[in-house]
Amino acid sequence: MKKIKLIGEPFKILKNTSFIKGMFNSSIEVASYIGAQIRTVSGIRGQIKKAVREGGEGTFRATF
Repeated sequence: MKKIKLIGEPFKILKNTSFIKGMFNSSIEVASYIGAQIRTVSGIRGQIKKAVREGGEGTFRATF
């Protein structure tokens, strides 16, 4: 699978979970990437869990 670089920013950070916005434009786009591996700039690896309503369109929950 081809690696793509998408840049988003967290707007709420909990213990192992963060809510990230700005990476996708719609919740349908997020749905196609559920289960995908993501990585922070510092190298922490995580996974996209599901789209959320708060924070705008295209916001999702990820666990690290």
